[in-house]
Amino acid sequence: MVLGYIEKDWGISFPKSYIWCQGNTFRNSSSSFMLSIANIPFKFLNFRGMICDLIVGNKEYKFTTYNNAKILQYNVNRENINITLKKGKYILNIKSNNNTGNKLIAPVKGNMNKNILESITSNVYISLTKDGNIIFSDMSSNCGLEIV
Repeated sequence: MVLGYIEKDWGISFPKSYIWCQGNTFRNSSSSFMLSIANIPFKFLNFRGMICDLIVGNKEYKFTTYNNAKILQYNVNRENINITLKKGKYILNIKSNNNTGNKLIAPVKGNMNKNILESITSNVYISLTKDGNIIFSDMSSNCGLEIV
């Protein structure tokens, strides 16, 4: 089985602030992880939305705004993320370091004039528990990570 990640942006601007992290080089080669948390403008409001997907073997664990998952902990700076998500009885802990990135050009109102840094050499540490029992705990190297 080949694991990967493809994304498509239909908008004209990236969110004002966001985190994107993706990794699939876990010791358990059938595992894959993706996280996106962003400031989402909606009508006259802004809210923090998230999409997170962890695949372990043939099992998929989704933590998303639309399936009522919650952000319990959100400690983010330019160098590190430390985030805890909760959905039902599942708790997902995510820690990552932001290694030196490459400059990418991103859209702002349809014009490609914003610079962001994307690392592809970061590490992400994932721990998934259910009712306090560890289901998955592993580290993926060479992850994609953007903290904007």
